[in-house]
Amino acid sequence: MILFFIINPIYSAILGYGCGKDIRRMWNLPLVSAIAFLAGTWIFFDIHELWFIAYAGIYLAIGYIAMFISKHLSRRVQKG
Repeated sequence: MILFFIINPIYSAILGYGCGKDIRRMWNLPLVSAIAFLAGTWIFFDIHELWFIAYAGIYLAIGYIAMFISKHLSRRVQKG
C-alpha cells in the first residue's frame, strides 16, 4: 500500500519536475514511467485488474502536472 499511495506518486512528481527543465526532449518520460508501472503490475498481478489503469493514469497526471509547474517556475525565474 505504501508503494501505491506514497512512493509511486512521489516518484512521478520528482520525474515530472526533472522533465520540466527540458520538455522538448523529455516529455515522454512520465508516459513511459506510467506504462512501465502498468506492465509491471499486470505481469506480477492479474492483467484483468483494471484499477491499475486508474493508478497509471493518476501517476501520469501527477508527472505531467509537475512537469508543467516546473516549466512555469523556471520561466518566472528567468524573467525576474
